[in-house]
Amino acid sequence: MKKRLFSSFLVFCMVALLLPVGVFSVDIIAQGVCGVNYENVTWTLYSSGTLTIQGSGEMLGFFNANNICFDSNEVTSITIDYGVTNISEAAFSDFAYLENVSIPASVKSIGSWAFENCCNLESISIPNSVTRIGDATFRNCSKLSTISLPEGVEYLGWRAFGDCKNLKSISIPSSMKEIYHEAFWGCDSLAEVHISNLSKWCELNFGDGANPLIFAHNLYVNDELVSDLVIPSDVTKIGTAAFNGCDSLESVTIHSNVTSIGRSAFRDCTGLKKAIISDGMTSLGEATFYGCTKLEEVELPKTLSTIEYDTFYGCKNIKNVKIPAGVTSIGYASFYECKSLSSISIPDSVTEIEGYAFYGCSNLNNIYIPKSVTRIHEYAFRECKGLKDVSYGGSEKEFKLVVDDNNNELIYADHIHYNALPDQANPFTDVKPGAYYYDAVLWAVNHTPQITNGTGAGIFSPDATCTRGQVVTFLWRAMGCPEPTSASNPFVD
Repeated sequence: MKKRLFSSFLVFCMVALLLPVGVFSVDIIAQGVCGVNYENVTWTLYSSGTLTIQGSGEMLGFFNANNICFDSNEVTSITIDYGVTNISEAAFSDFAYLENVSIPASVKSIGSWAFENCCNLESISIPNSVTRIGDATFRNCSKLSTISLPEGVEYLGWRAFGDCKNLKSISIPSSMKEIYHEAFWGCDSLAEVHISNLSKWCELNFGDGANPLIFAHNLYVNDELVSDLVIPSDVTKIGTAAFNGCDSLESVTIHSNVTSIGRSAFRDCTGLKKAIISDGMTSLGEATFYGCTKLEEVELPKTLSTIEYDTFYGCKNIKNVKIPAGVTSIGYASFYECKSLSSISIPDSVTEIEGYAFYGCSNLNNIYIPKSVTRIHEYAFRECKGLKDVSYGGSEKEFKLVVDDNNNELIYADHIHYNALPDQANPFTDVKPGAYYYDAVLWAVNHTPQITNGTGAGIFSPDATCTRGQVVTFLWRAMGCPEPTSASNPFVD
């Protein structure tokens, strides 16, 4: 029996030796070199569709479909062996049938356009050895749906994931330092941005249109959706566009350790309703709350020195803003089309109101402007159709010198009060300039001690009936709240 088996084995081996090698192995279709020193890195394409990159050191740039001796459409899988330290520029761009890639932990950078237009690539695992991902590296990889960038990645280039139309979720590591312009441009399906360290996120340097929140709108910290944002106590600066487009935000609280907020930090956070900024802040970046259409309540710090351009541009639900006493200028279009803003008092620290500052504030009906203001630029109050009552701290002659001619709504307001005091601005929406009781109401409100402050929420209720108790209380306050001369009370009620 043993002899018979041994004889059969010998026959099998003899037949196998006569057959082509390809029957028992994968054929090599093509081979070549692709290292910066030529032979330090080599490539081999097998009939299975697998392309292997082997060797040590750097790959040569522009190893792509335009200068290799095989059809890139034959490649469905790429395996890069340990030892290769980079993936070169445009290395595998336009490999239209590429489905998976194996990248070793020796790779430190992935070059620009490396996988651009690899439209069948569904997933990719990037090792934590990679620190840099170049421009358009994964651009138009239309089947990528989830990307988790590992700790270690520090830089993401221009449109690195641009036009990845199926990308739904991206995880950004705390090691990330810069995301360059438009890194996620055209990622229309992006719905989630995941981070683990909020403090590091605040420090991140975003280029123009680079924040993935512009498309995703939802920020998750350790897998929890952020709605009520409290800036961590170790943060001293909120970077440019840090939360741009984050619609999941409903409120934000910024503590006193933060001294500056970058440009467009909360731009287009359309769900944001409330912002509290503690004392300590000296400047708000340009367009900080631009387009926050639901923003109703803002507390500005007393330490603020300037309101930059476009700060509250288009915040149509803000009803009132108290400008701190240290502010010296109100920037260009800073309150542009804040349509719900009804009144505003400008402190006597302000010297300049720039163009379009309150343009289109159609519900603004009264304003106080101090004598300290030396220039009101073009269209600062244009299209303020409801403006009826203006109080100015200087003379009529000074007013005409200060106001630019293109401010008709300000110049031709129904009532302009000259040499006015700050507290003489009308706080009531139902006390209209020209009413017979207008001056009497302002006198009562601004009297010391105050005689009345209305019936609440900017309402005076001028047609309401007063009780005898209210009348005597008003008279007593008007006389300075004198002490009674007798302790005897003649009234039982």
